[in-house]
Amino acid sequence: MIAPAGPIHVTWQKLAIPFFIATYTAPNGSQGIYKSTLDLETGALSQPILAAATPNPSYLAISPDRRWIACVNEQNPGQMTLFSLSPEDELHDPRVLPLQGKGPCFLQFLPDSQSLLAASYGSGDFECVSLAGKPLWGWNNVQAGQSPPHAHCLQPLPNSPFAVGTDLGRDLVLTFRDGRPVQAHVLAAGSPRHFAFDPTGKRLYVGSEHGNSVTTLEIDRESAAMTETQTLSTLPMDFQGNNTTAEVLLHPSGKWLYVSNRGHDSIACFSRLPNGVLAKPSIATIAAKTPRGMAIDPSGRYLLVAGQENGIVTSLKIDGSTGLPSPTGFEIKLSKPVHMLFLD
Repeated sequence: MIAPAGPIHVTWQKLAIPFFIATYTAPNGSQGIYKSTLDLETGALSQPILAAATPNPSYLAISPDRRWIACVNEQNPGQMTLFSLSPEDELHDPRVLPLQGKGPCFLQFLPDSQSLLAASYGSGDFECVSLAGKPLWGWNNVQAGQSPPHAHCLQPLPNSPFAVGTDLGRDLVLTFRDGRPVQAHVLAAGSPRHFAFDPTGKRLYVGSEHGNSVTTLEIDRESAAMTETQTLSTLPMDFQGNNTTAEVLLHPSGKWLYVSNRGHDSIACFSRLPNGVLAKPSIATIAAKTPRGMAIDPSGRYLLVAGQENGIVTSLKIDGSTGLPSPTGFEIKLSKPVHMLFLD
């Protein structure tokens, strides 16, 4: 399928909606950020085209006002690149913003669309940078004689003055206010990576990269203190191989939580009860090897998965009753895809 000309805006009557794919770059491989479309009738994916050449854009974010697309450039020294987003959903006017961290792996816009949060795995830095590239705050947990920190995620707590970050190296889930940590929770399962807030903002679901589990944390909206209430495995009971988890996504309906398994090469689908409790997961095996990133289209019909090892992006149809994703049979080839982003 060839993407139609002109702007594509997401109304559920549209046949295809655009999304961007971030890749690890190499001289004879991928060159940066690619653009494709998802057919909402069939799950078909259009042949990806290069949207912007940039080194190792391993994570993408869109501003709430839909004017900007940003990526981290996972390298040393770390940086992010900011692009203006045209009405035709094209990337223009790249602006490189330096980061104090090394090996950045995550970023997200703040609600005002004027600044971004970033986490750097290589050096353990959490930071906030304005669109002009001005450092607004930064914090690092390096301490002599202790394991090195590995910052992996940093997101604003919805409708609050706090931000929440994960330090995989120290097993910490941290809450920040005005750039300083105010709470530090040691995750019992260890190695916290990515997480998703529930619709109320009163709990978060944290994936343990090496523990192969997801933990529910209740968060006090006043103090930002956190309490663990539940931990569930993302793997079948009889699995004996090596595995690490990667992405954690909540369905737009709030009914299901998805976690990608790298090694078992599957998606764990947790049903979410009205009180926020997760049921034991159903496991969907997939064609993508080492599924790093996932994305759910805004209508909630399809789950896209990026296989970093075998170089494919595949679409899965989400069952409207159970939430379980199943293969559509459609995939595209692309060297080392790692993250995807829908525009709406």
